[in-house]
Amino acid sequence: MTRSPRIPTANSGSSSARSSPVRSENPCMPARTLQTPRSQRNEDPAPAAMAEAGIKNWLHRPDRNLNKSPAHSTRQKPEYDERSEKQMSERDRYNHTYQQLTGRIRESGAACSVLRAAGKAATLAVYATYPLLLLYLGKTGDFRRLVISVLIPGLSFVLLSAVRSRINRPRPYETWDITPLIPKDTKGNSMPSRHVFSTAVIAMAWIPVSLPAGILLLLVAVLESVIRVLGGVHYPSDVAAGYLIGVLAGLPMLFL
Repeated sequence: MTRSPRIPTANSGSSSARSSPVRSENPCMPARTLQTPRSQRNEDPAPAAMAEAGIKNWLHRPDRNLNKSPAHSTRQKPEYDERSEKQMSERDRYNHTYQQLTGRIRESGAACSVLRAAGKAATLAVYATYPLLLLYLGKTGDFRRLVISVLIPGLSFVLLSAVRSRINRPRPYETWDITPLIPKDTKGNSMPSRHVFSTAVIAMAWIPVSLPAGILLLLVAVLESVIRVLGGVHYPSDVAAGYLIGVLAGLPMLFL
């Protein structure tokens, strides 16, 4: 009695059952591949043996000549490396530039955590120094300066928020195929950066009271601008506009 050959099923030798790419939810970590333990794989040795025998037969074919096919001797480079920068689309250029700027930070979990922590610390520091300024002015009895320090930043903040809503510029992660280092799901309202504006205008409010404190906060605004661009939540033009508007809005406080 002749035993019929075993016909492998589609799932028995499929490489897709062994691994599946999984996109990391953490933007600081690259995508990884989950491997199925060998003990849990439903594999049949027959397809592997048949494939190995076929490769050996092909290698020993007398009419096989690799020199006839230049594709075997010339390794093709990825399409991305063959295109010049002038031929790249705007989308490709931005994605490439952002990946270059954040590649090392994204690969290092510690650097990514430091970036996020620095952004939060800068925001908390600025929002903490403004109430301290108002408390100091109230305690010293300088009510004129207190009113100026409340009205000008407050009115500027309201006007900037209205203009920002009117412009409603999309965020970088909405327009481009990037994963921001700073988790954020806000839609629109990217231009100008309100965080950077707030830091700059509060710094200007500090300058008539304490010049070192004002200059320090202006430097914090620069640091915050860099963090928010690297974090992928703002364009460079967003933070530049926010910084400039904050400084200009705060100039009257130096002369009143």
